[in-house]
Amino acid sequence: MTTTEVESVNRRGHCPRRFSFRNKPVKIKALLAVLVYVFCGQASARTLEENAPVARDVNAVFESKIMVAGRPQVTEWTLRRTAHRVEMQEGRNGTGEIWSRDEKGNISFERVFHKQRRVLDYSAADLRSLGSYPEWDKIADVIDPQLLGGALKHVGTTRVMGKTAERYRGRLGSTSMEVTWLPQDRLPYQVKQSGPNQRTELKLKQLSAVTPTSSDQDSTASYTRLDYADLGDDPSDPFFKRLFETAEHQH
Repeated sequence: MTTTEVESVNRRGHCPRRFSFRNKPVKIKALLAVLVYVFCGQASARTLEENAPVARDVNAVFESKIMVAGRPQVTEWTLRRTAHRVEMQEGRNGTGEIWSRDEKGNISFERVFHKQRRVLDYSAADLRSLGSYPEWDKIADVIDPQLLGGALKHVGTTRVMGKTAERYRGRLGSTSMEVTWLPQDRLPYQVKQSGPNQRTELKLKQLSAVTPTSSDQDSTASYTRLDYADLGDDPSDPFFKRLFETAEHQH
């Protein structure tokens, strides 16, 4: 079992983390590296929260590249976003994350292992107990809107994929960052980061609308599932048992 498979699982208090920056500033997570999730200060007058469109239902394919010691690590991953479901899947390791919101507004999380056809479910209560209950808009937006126009200053516009895009630039600690943002789709077209000993780049490769047929499909419907709350109760499934034992050992 790899570190990637267990990094978000722990018997006591290790919360599921969004990929990648929102919980830890300027750190790229291996799972679905390079989306930008940074908590920052209050945004300036030019914040995307003002008059921003609702995040559209989209299918998107991204490529992320991490340069470490001159060696590139390239990963392709997909995003499917609808009004009540945000699903990410990383191609190389076959892992993914699904965030869902029910009719009452409660948010749940699924840690997906596609190769093993397994899902670890976190209920809204689990997320709250772990201190990891998110704001839905920040999940759907991919990038924290307060980052754009706040820590990153608006520096102009450009055209990409036949659309008008906004350009932002700034520093987050010791890391410089550039974002090309598609405001109508509420998605990044490109994110570049450069810091000590590491450079990263995220680029949007494909973008399409979610059709009624595709939006209703559940890619994990036939998978074996386990509730996070039951992970520590000596699960009988061999994969979940190894997952728990490895997480306990690392903890």
